[in-house]
Amino acid sequence: MEWNGCEGRSLLGGRLAGFSADDDWPMTPVPIIEQFSAERCAILTGGEVDRQRRAEFVVIFVSRFLTEKIMKSLAERIMEYAEVLPEATPICPGALLHLGRRGAVNQALSRLARSGRLLRICQGVYMRPVESRFGRCAPSVDKSLQSLSELWGVTIVPNGGGAANWLGLTTQTPVRSVYLTSGRNRRLHFGKHPVELHHAPRWQLAAPNGMAGVVIRALAWLGPDEVEDGLEAVLPRLTREDLDELAAARAVMPRWMAEPLSARLAHG
Repeated sequence: MEWNGCEGRSLLGGRLAGFSADDDWPMTPVPIIEQFSAERCAILTGGEVDRQRRAEFVVIFVSRFLTEKIMKSLAERIMEYAEVLPEATPICPGALLHLGRRGAVNQALSRLARSGRLLRICQGVYMRPVESRFGRCAPSVDKSLQSLSELWGVTIVPNGGGAANWLGLTTQTPVRSVYLTSGRNRRLHFGKHPVELHHAPRWQLAAPNGMAGVVIRALAWLGPDEVEDGLEAVLPRLTREDLDELAAARAVMPRWMAEPLSARLAHG
C-alpha cells in the first residue's frame, strides 16, 4: 500500500480546518498512536516502512479517527437543534452552518436520515419524526405542507379530485396524494407516504384558504361538461361570504366556468 506524505498531511489539515476553540474536540488517541511500531506498520502496509512512512501512516489513521469523532459530535448537535423545533419544521443545511462547514453538515444530515433519526423530505429539506403510541412516524402532512409553503414562498393546495370527493361530487377516492402548487413539480417523502406537488395555473390556486377555492378546484376537476351539475349541487350549500369570494374569483376563471357561475349568481 502506497502512502503519500503530502496527501496525508493535507487530509488531516482539511479535516481540522474551520473548527474553533469552542468546538467539542475529541482527544487525540495517543495510546493508539504509540501502538504503531515500525513492525506493526510493516504488517499493516504489507512491507517494511521507514520512519517517514510510519509518520505518514499515523497521520492518515489519526485523520480518520478524528473525522469519525467530529462527525458524530456534529450529528448530535444537529439533533439537539432539531429536538426543540415544533413539529413539521423544515431543517435545511443552510440553517445549520453555525454548527459546522457545509460539507460536514450535509454528511451529518445524510447519516441521520439513513439512521431514521431525521426524515429526508426532498433534496435539501429534512424534518424530525414525531413519537406516537405506534412508534416513530412522519409529521402531519398538512402541517408539513404549510411549513414548506412558507419556506419556499409558494401556494400549496389539495388537488381537484380530493376537493370534489370532499364536496360529495364524486365517490372516487384519490389513490395518490397530489397537491397543486404555484411552484415547480416536486415529489416529497413522508416516511412511506409519498406526496406529489404539481404546478398549476393561477386560477386553480385562487382562494387557497377558503371554501370558494375548494369549489373552483372541484369544478376544474369535473371539467366543462359537468360544471353545470357541479354548480347546482354546491352553490346552495355555500354561505353568503363564500358566494362573494367565489364571485370575486371569476376574473381569473376560464370562460367555461365563469359564465355559468355568473348566470347562476345573477338568478340567486
